[in-house]
Amino acid sequence: MKAGIEAWREGFSQRAAAVAAAYTSATRLQDAGDQAITRVEHPQTGLSIDVPSGWQIMVSNDYDGPLRLFGLTILSRIILPREERAYGDGKPWTTLKVRGAPDAGLYLVVRSTPLTQTLDDVVNDRWNKQLGLEFLGQTPDLKIGPFEGFSVRRKVPGGAMLTGFGRVNSPVATRMVWLGRGDTSVELTGMARLDQTQVQEAIDAMVDSLSC
Repeated sequence: MKAGIEAWREGFSQRAAAVAAAYTSATRLQDAGDQAITRVEHPQTGLSIDVPSGWQIMVSNDYDGPLRLFGLTILSRIILPREERAYGDGKPWTTLKVRGAPDAGLYLVVRSTPLTQTLDDVVNDRWNKQLGLEFLGQTPDLKIGPFEGFSVRRKVPGGAMLTGFGRVNSPVATRMVWLGRGDTSVELTGMARLDQTQVQEAIDAMVDSLSC
């Protein structure tokens, strides 16, 4: 049974890589109308991102903020997940999950709070070593339309828990992005298996497609 599950996962990963390659090729041609590309829009902020049409695209309108009771703040931050649904119904959303395989995907959260994270906070987080995260690089001054922030690349070991995706079986490369504009902030995590450069290139293309 274990061999069967592993074969099933590998099949998903290979198909995700093929879709990723078609997507990246279309983005290089700058053809937003290509069937390999789906443009996801966040109406409240005007933010958009191009993602592979052949991957599952889900959204949810999660609450991420303080927990208040009778006018008092009980917790400074609480995340209340809502039911996921397929993108495209025109209803509000705060969380986007694009998944090609168990080890290939992108997770994006839009928050109605200012960006408070800094590059130093992320790079020097004491949990990095304890969780076995390997630092691969950074983009300290990232600007996308009116949004400004930074991004980092990390290697995450197999078995680790990755926000938005849960436990990853294989080691993966991640691209993590933090952006802010006034009272709005965006956090994005893209992941790809280390041996699948096509998926890694697709993740970078998705990040590069962010616009507003």
